[in-house]
Amino acid sequence: MKKYVAYVIYSPTINKETINEDITRFKSHLSSIDGNLGENDIISVKLAYPIDKKLSGELLVMYFDLPQSDNLKHNLSELLRIVDPKHNNNILRYRFLTVDSDSVVHINSIKEYFQSQK
Repeated sequence: MKKYVAYVIYSPTINKETINEDITRFKSHLSSIDGNLGENDIISVKLAYPIDKKLSGELLVMYFDLPQSDNLKHNLSELLRIVDPKHNNNILRYRFLTVDSDSVVHINSIKEYFQSQK
């Protein structure tokens, strides 16, 4: 299994129910390809610069595992489609990163960082 983290910045006007629906879709797709959704959380953040004239947003952080396979590129592209702003107008930006097990930053550390920035 290869470890990943997804950072997704949603519009500040979105409700948590909509984000939770995206998490459910993401988890469902992961399950269908033998992946696992790990720790995840939604954090209100102040943006470093305006994105689409918005100065804040809701940051979704999700850790997940995907099995190494010949379909890895296809599986990642399907997961990206769930959080792609072209398909979801509530999403401002997203980033998927591979993670070494030694370098995992826990969500509580991310929350503390953003709370100290307020």
